[in-house]
Amino acid sequence: MTISEETAVSLLVSWLPPNAHVLQYRVSYTALNREGQEHTVRRIA
Repeated sequence: MTISEETAVSLLVSWLPPNAHVLQYRVSYTALNREGQEHTVRRIA
């Protein structure tokens, strides 16, 4: 996993996919100013 192009309001996350069938990816993050609130980004592959 690589995180790049990070700014105060966005970032770019990339990774090499596994050598297997994947149904979906899930990315979760917590903003620095919102302690304890986790946000999830879901996308079906």
